[in-house]
Amino acid sequence: LRRSGVPVPQSQTFGPHAQTAAESYALRIGLPVVVSSLTGTYRRTADTPESLHQAVAEVAERVEDQLLVHSTVPGELLRLMVQGQQVLAVMAQGHRGSLDLEDFDPSLRQLAAAAVKAIPWVDTAAVTLSTPRLRDVDAEKQALVERVMRSPHLRDFAAGSRSQALHLADQVVQAAAQE
Repeated sequence: LRRSGVPVPQSQTFGPHAQTAAESYALRIGLPVVVSSLTGTYRRTADTPESLHQAVAEVAERVEDQLLVHSTVPGELLRLMVQGQQVLAVMAQGHRGSLDLEDFDPSLRQLAAAAVKAIPWVDTAAVTLSTPRLRDVDAEKQALVERVMRSPHLRDFAAGSRSQALHLADQVVQAAAQE
């Protein structure tokens, strides 16, 4: 992604017993940071040295292989479902259900689509972005693509509703048919 010009976090992996090294790295790149498992199952955001120490300890306790420390942008965490160059759905941490596509800046949609386009053989993905706010943002300078998941879970974007997930699946099929 970085080679394609997509803004991504500074990041490094550490073994679960390298907690001091993980904390030193986080302080070197600057807070806030995210400490997570490689799969993203366990994720903690730290914005103070104290919360960093706690986040590293909590994640290290839960992982068997590696933990990931990466920079982040304080503000909003969005997950966008992208099919081709079209954003079909979005959800934001702290918001119930999915948001309307008009609820956030078009440059964030463009950034998510660019992230998917940058990965060969991927045309449908969930893209996680950190951004200072939903509107009036210059995504290429202020947002980061934190993760691209090749197999998005439709129910994540449908607030757990089976009927909304089926509607979204229909949108995916229609978008694929138009390409």
